[in-house]
Amino acid sequence: MKQVGESVQRDEPLYEISTDKVDSEMPAPASGILVEILVAEGDTVAVGARLAVISEDGSVPEMPARVSAQVVAPSPEPVPSAVGTPSVTSPFVRRELAAAGLTAGEVVPTGPGGRIRRADVAAAASGTSSAPAPAPVPTGGVDWMPERLAAVAFVAQEARYDAVDRALASDVAAAAAAEGVVLDATVFALRAAVEALAEHPELNGWTSGGMLHLETSRNIGIDVEIDQGLVALVLHDAQDLTLRGLAKRMVELEDRAATLSLGVEDLMGATFSISRIPAEPVVLTIPALRSPQVAALSVGAVRRQPVVVNDGGVEVVAVGSVGILGLAYDSTVVSPSQAAAFLGRLADLLDRSDWTAQL
Repeated sequence: MKQVGESVQRDEPLYEISTDKVDSEMPAPASGILVEILVAEGDTVAVGARLAVISEDGSVPEMPARVSAQVVAPSPEPVPSAVGTPSVTSPFVRRELAAAGLTAGEVVPTGPGGRIRRADVAAAASGTSSAPAPAPVPTGGVDWMPERLAAVAFVAQEARYDAVDRALASDVAAAAAAEGVVLDATVFALRAAVEALAEHPELNGWTSGGMLHLETSRNIGIDVEIDQGLVALVLHDAQDLTLRGLAKRMVELEDRAATLSLGVEDLMGATFSISRIPAEPVVLTIPALRSPQVAALSVGAVRRQPVVVNDGGVEVVAVGSVGILGLAYDSTVVSPSQAAAFLGRLADLLDRSDWTAQL
């Protein structure tokens, strides 16, 4: 939207990104003179590639070698930057910085690719330090190809939804529904997964260069079907949202997807993914594992069926609500016991949590 030699103001539209599922205007990251454009209109560019140069005084600074524009987007890597190093920030984060009276150089970013997160701004404002992204660790797998391919494995487990049913039948759930909050099995499983990931961080991250990068933020991708195909919407920092907050965020993202008003950030940065059932009769699906993520969860339909329960030391047959949880995982970095332990904890949270209180 600008030509070389023109002035640019920070946050004004500078260029547009177009994919098969989203068109989004991208804001200028800084003010100055546009001194160089590195890619042509219509090029396919890599995530993180340099597209242009904005200079405060109109001079062209010496830069490292350009990133090729005609490449497949590489895996994101969390690279904490030192204070004083320019970091990638969104307009939303810049508003947070302005409200806190801070500059980007005063904040230590911990997000993927050197991004400043909300937690980083809050930590800097309070004089504390947000938890840095864990250092990458060797995957333990054999790098038999330059770009290691995930060896996908799958495990499934039944989960009881009786506690979820009681919450959905409560007056507080009815009040939430009257406010437009959509509550279903997926929302409860999502909230339980966010909690379980805190205890099983090895499933919350991605692989790159033979290393496993763990992420402190739990950015959950949710599969949603629209006319243009399947999109994975991302609920960033899901650990900061309540059960009701997650439900509201999902509705907001789905509404934007239906009206084709998604932003690029709505589709990027997921550290773990969840797939919902495509139709009510489906009780089990194998979720697509989106490399470089290392795990993806599927939530099957919940059925009322006979179950064996312990009644005062005597086993009796009763009727309960049961659903099947499935986990696809990269077996080169996640062991079967780790995958099973995560599903076990997830099922325990669904069965034993006081969901009504959380509403």
